[in-house]
Amino acid sequence: MRSLARPVHPAHRRLLSPALLAAVSLATAPTALANPQLPVIPSTIFSILDYGGSASSADNSGAILGAIGAAHAAGGGTVVIPSGTFAANPFTITTSTINLQIDGTLLAPAMASFGAASNYITWSNATNVKMSGAGTIDGQGADWWSPTPLPAASRPRLVRFNSCQKVEVTNLTAINSPSFFFALSGSAANYTFHNLIINAPANSPNTDGIDVAGSNILIKNCTIAVGDDNIAVKSGSQFCSDIVITNNTFGSGHGVSVGGGSAYGLSSMLVTSCTFIGTTNGLRLKAQDAPGGNAGGGLAHPVTGVSYDGITMTNVAHPIVIDSFYNGSNNFPSSPTDPTHYPSAAVPVSTTTPMWENISFANITATGCSDAGLIYGLNTVPDNILGLSFDNVQISAASHMKLWYASDVDFTGLTISVPQGDPYANASPLNGAYLYAVTVPEPAGIALCLPAFLLLLRRPHRSRDWAS
Repeated sequence: MRSLARPVHPAHRRLLSPALLAAVSLATAPTALANPQLPVIPSTIFSILDYGGSASSADNSGAILGAIGAAHAAGGGTVVIPSGTFAANPFTITTSTINLQIDGTLLAPAMASFGAASNYITWSNATNVKMSGAGTIDGQGADWWSPTPLPAASRPRLVRFNSCQKVEVTNLTAINSPSFFFALSGSAANYTFHNLIINAPANSPNTDGIDVAGSNILIKNCTIAVGDDNIAVKSGSQFCSDIVITNNTFGSGHGVSVGGGSAYGLSSMLVTSCTFIGTTNGLRLKAQDAPGGNAGGGLAHPVTGVSYDGITMTNVAHPIVIDSFYNGSNNFPSSPTDPTHYPSAAVPVSTTTPMWENISFANITATGCSDAGLIYGLNTVPDNILGLSFDNVQISAASHMKLWYASDVDFTGLTISVPQGDPYANASPLNGAYLYAVTVPEPAGIALCLPAFLLLLRRPHRSRDWAS
């Protein structure tokens, strides 16, 4: 039988409540959040029309690269694709200090003539990069999605930034990408995405809106409705830090996600002042304890310091998801004693265990949800969910929240409303929630009286199953 109490692991002071940490002077100052440097680009204009571009041409990629070459020779500048529709084959930009300004429609080839390129537009090893304009990039993705979609890896991204620095993407509309719309890879820092419209049908596969990895990243004032993650933070490919996602509106899609995978860890992310309407998920963390692309990072590489504040969700199926079993798709346990997911006794954390630490939810209203949340920890020592807090969070849903295997969970600011016919509607200590193996913080007033050495030795109280 599972023990009802566990010792605090010395590597995880966050098992102690914030009040306790303050009492013994163990708390550290928070890391500064995103304030990315913007590119600095000369204002000189280079129109593709002056380099052979034409709305009647079947391929304007040569004209685009010609204008970019001229801008590079001049020390940088703005390459303009004017009003009208301009078809172009896939192209790669390796030149720094370029603003690609799209005022018309840039049309990708249909699948039959796209060729072998893995991206439509590739920026590689460039600094001082900007994409702007009031125009549209049309990926013509429909043929890639049906009748049988090709594997995601075989479908091109719309725009990929590979090892680029100081990047700004603003004011554009992007539609119907064959796969991800905007994706970062390689060493990445100082990115700003703002005032974008990103749109693909709800059933379009793997059409993530913005996939980021790296540090000092800001996403604001965007409207994103797609068929997969609206935004995904890919801490499975590199360490991520100082990310702010603010004042965005999300329609169809799988929500704002960290993962799949968190092998390299994440520190300091804020999602604030965002609206979700009809997304499948709202706020989601996803990884699994197994090797591969969806692996966690173990004790050395946790996801920590993630804050969600000022969020409104309407008709979102799953408003909060922490999925420690994500293997490329939902792999939820059927119960907290499901033997296919949970060993009968707690096991040590491994190097691939996803660690979710210091996750806070504040000032959140969610209505019309299918469930109040799915929070699945692992049966590990220490717990892989270490420190959740809810402050002024109100969720109205058709069924209860599941919150299994987690330490230092402060749900005093969480209110859940479910129909009275739900078996957990009046559960104690939290109405509308099925809690299993959950530790709560010690009362601050008691903790403040304890010597520091006792705090480090204390065994947190664990409820095996409050709702049974």
